[in-house]
Amino acid sequence: MKQALATALFAMSAAVVMSSFTAAAAPLDPNAPPEPSPGILGMVYPATVQGPIHATFAQPGPHTVAATQQIHPCDDIGSVILGTAYEYLGGFKNLDDALCTSSFPHGANSPWGMQYYYPTDLAPGEQAPVVQFQPGFTGDPGNYDQAARLWASRGFVVAMPYNFIDIFPTDPLWGLQALIGEEAKTDSPLHGHVDFGRTIIGGHSAGGEGAFWAAAYLPPLEKQIDPRLHILGVLGVAPTPAPTGPAITIPALIMTGTRDAIVWDIFDRWVGYKTILFGPAYIAATINGEHFNITENLNNNEDAALATAWIEHLIGGHPDADAVFVGPGWGLSTDPAFTWVERNQPADQLH
Repeated sequence: MKQALATALFAMSAAVVMSSFTAAAAPLDPNAPPEPSPGILGMVYPATVQGPIHATFAQPGPHTVAATQQIHPCDDIGSVILGTAYEYLGGFKNLDDALCTSSFPHGANSPWGMQYYYPTDLAPGEQAPVVQFQPGFTGDPGNYDQAARLWASRGFVVAMPYNFIDIFPTDPLWGLQALIGEEAKTDSPLHGHVDFGRTIIGGHSAGGEGAFWAAAYLPPLEKQIDPRLHILGVLGVAPTPAPTGPAITIPALIMTGTRDAIVWDIFDRWVGYKTILFGPAYIAATINGEHFNITENLNNNEDAALATAWIEHLIGGHPDADAVFVGPGWGLSTDPAFTWVERNQPADQLH
């Protein structure tokens, strides 16, 4: 049955490759051996490599975590069709563990909304920095459960705006406005616990492109949005390239994959990274990383580990994270999980 479905889906490959369905998985030991794609696909999409960054930054932190929406297995027909296609065309490894919210098309809820992950054990008045992370085209926030829980367990509020399309440059803006409104509610678990002065914007695939558009236009407007708001940096995971580099002055990290068949490294490198001239910028390709790597189980998810190092570096107070990006012996440049690693001149000058 699965083979027949996969054969039919190959006929739809042109439409499928344009999409960025994403998935995520139930909790799993981050130190379990990495896995190749199932069956014969393992020859095309072999296992990723676990290096020192993974050993340090893929480990859950001390905080207990909750989410504002329940998630469930992605077992609806749309998920099965798209997920099987991406397993064959994109190398997605952990299809059986994929998680979704009940937002359309995975349920009857609105396709437009917010999902929050947050530490539940913050002291009264204690504030956590923000990671606003946008899903990819047709992505569901539940798809990123592994990465979001990792970040929240290490002390971040993770805000995920979604609208099923997830391709608009204004998505990060309304997502921030929604977070500001949520934090203002006295009955919200986020009330009084959001440090808007330490905000990082990011996203995957088309959502990553939206983040880089926002990185160009939001920083000059941040105080008009909210006097507390300060954007520390931007994160793009396999982002659709955005031609915004000359306008970006905040620190930027772009992650690609050597096995990404949907968004190729060469486009992110030359359209994105190479055009960032006025702010620190980094780019790294995950060895054997495919387009959906950020949504995999943590043992396969070098992207989530590197993203954790990045956000902890940006908020300050984490020398181990700083060592990944700063100084002559910066760890990202030597980690065996990554290749084609570069940083620009403004990043070289950081100490």
